[in-house]
Amino acid sequence: MRAALLIAILMTSSATAEPIQWTTSARGGSTIDIPKFMTESWVRGLIKSGEEEPYGTVYQPEDHPIMLRQYYMESTKRPYKYILGNADNIRTIEKVDKPNIGIVSGYLSKGEEIFYGMCVKSDKLYCFDVFYSAKERAKYDPIVKRIAKSFRKCTDPCL
Repeated sequence: MRAALLIAILMTSSATAEPIQWTTSARGGSTIDIPKFMTESWVRGLIKSGEEEPYGTVYQPEDHPIMLRQYYMESTKRPYKYILGNADNIRTIEKVDKPNIGIVSGYLSKGEEIFYGMCVKSDKLYCFDVFYSAKERAKYDPIVKRIAKSFRKCTDPCL
């Protein structure tokens, strides 16, 4: 009886949950799949001090506790070292340190926020990083996984 009730509850909740709609972001010299909800609210260009042209994009939806930055950077550093230099006070959980790819994943803000950063080295460093609430980990980990799997340097020019 309990099993039948549990199955009925699970079927009802999964049937009413809306699937995530995806789109491709071609910004900052790379392409990634991102949830469409990220493009439907706060989006801005990343602009270096004293310059006019953006070098990437920030997505920060108002109704979701997640922020994504997609950008390129001129740097001679290994991708891993670059990420570490830009992720203050991170308690690293996962890392990849190869000459052409760097990944850092861990906790910020006393474990209240999760950080995931990835860069690939080509003619420049092409990167994305994501910040999201540790309380929402079950919701956002699969999203970040898909973003990471889709990450590619643009073959055509993209801003």
